[in-house]
Amino acid sequence: MVKVVSVLGETGASNFCGTYQSQQNKEMPMYVFPKREATLMAMSYSPAISAAVYDRMTELEQQVASQAPKLPNFSNPAEAARAWALEYERSVALAVEVEQKKELLAIAAPKVEFVDQFVEADGALGIQAASRLLKMNMRELSHWLVDEKLCLPSFHDLFPLDRRHGSGLLIVQLASGALY
Repeated sequence: MVKVVSVLGETGASNFCGTYQSQQNKEMPMYVFPKREATLMAMSYSPAISAAVYDRMTELEQQVASQAPKLPNFSNPAEAARAWALEYERSVALAVEVEQKKELLAIAAPKVEFVDQFVEADGALGIQAASRLLKMNMRELSHWLVDEKLCLPSFHDLFPLDRRHGSGLLIVQLASGALY
């Protein structure tokens, strides 16, 4: 800190004062130098330290330069036109991609609605889920429902008898989403 004043002078050093939080959470003084002053400070030390500081600064500058987006030279009409064309092609490609995704969503919408209607059961269980919950074979559960006169068999389906259906114990949900 003392060397800064001797190298840059009292007024020069005061232009670059700053603070930072130490590990003990104390505010400590520091200097924040631009490249010129940092180089002057490095040159005031031994040649080995000066070289190491210069190399590190050059490395950091290259990292920053490689990360910064490169703007085309707009004073050159050909380069500006290429940049404009490239950006235009990107925006057209993104617009096409958005339209394709919208079309896919439009195609999938009826399917999603159908599945939502099927899944929306207000706490009801399908025969397969009920058999798993009861730890019964699905066929055994179906036979039990018929034997207890809770359901009537119809091809591959079971329909609740009217007296059970009215109580809300058994619900039939059709593929259209309508409840019976």
